[in-house]
Amino acid sequence: MIYKFNALFFILVFTFCSTSFSAARPENGGTVGNSAIVLTEIMYDPIGSEYYDEFVEIFNLSATDSIDLSGWQIGDGEGFDSITDTGSGTKIAPGQFGLILDSGYFTHSTLYDSLIPDNALVLTIDGASFGKKGWPNTVATNVILLDASGREADRYTYSPGNTPGHSDEKIDLSGDNSAVNWGESLQLNGSPGFRNSISPREKDIGLALSLVPADLPKGNESWFITLKIVNKGIDPAVNFRLNGYAVPGVPAPDSLLFFSRVFTGTL
Repeated sequence: MIYKFNALFFILVFTFCSTSFSAARPENGGTVGNSAIVLTEIMYDPIGSEYYDEFVEIFNLSATDSIDLSGWQIGDGEGFDSITDTGSGTKIAPGQFGLILDSGYFTHSTLYDSLIPDNALVLTIDGASFGKKGWPNTVATNVILLDASGREADRYTYSPGNTPGHSDEKIDLSGDNSAVNWGESLQLNGSPGFRNSISPREKDIGLALSLVPADLPKGNESWFITLKIVNKGIDPAVNFRLNGYAVPGVPAPDSLLFFSRVFTGTL
């Protein structure tokens, strides 16, 4: 049998029982090491002023406990600055992002004002710059977070090379600080105080279409088509329909073969 297609041959519609998207969350409020407060983003080469527009983002992995950051410090191992409040206190709530801005930002810049969400805890430092002389963009540098007792809560070593204005972001916030769990932000100016651009969403369902051979067939050549439902999110996909068909749950991360067939013909 010869199948001929003039144009689009599938109209695909998803109907979800839940469509909310939010920040990636750790399982069971997991922690890295002994601290629930982790480093999640470093802007070391901002598109604006390197004197005022560097920042560090942190996140409270705890599912239940607020943590007071009073007395905490951040630095590069050669110089440390105390983390201070900007009018909203120093307690970071469970599942909340904290954004530590350069102390000069508030009088010299507005670069991130339209990006910072209201639910982020905005903080700053008591020194003129992060670490000894700010975050360099030419050499690998440690970013070290110390708790109020002086113990190391978290550490990440970034390597230079990001596109100017693109931060280093953590992918899995509850994962380790190995190089494979960090990467360059997808968007200019990073994601100060909200879900990292390279972190998975809780719900992220898509479709993957493949043709073999990859080139479109000519004449009556045979070709093999497959369509997969791909779940790149954190949560399993449940209770949704595709083109009117009920689809069983898709684990996360995983994929489900929805359609496959050999055709002979042309598009």
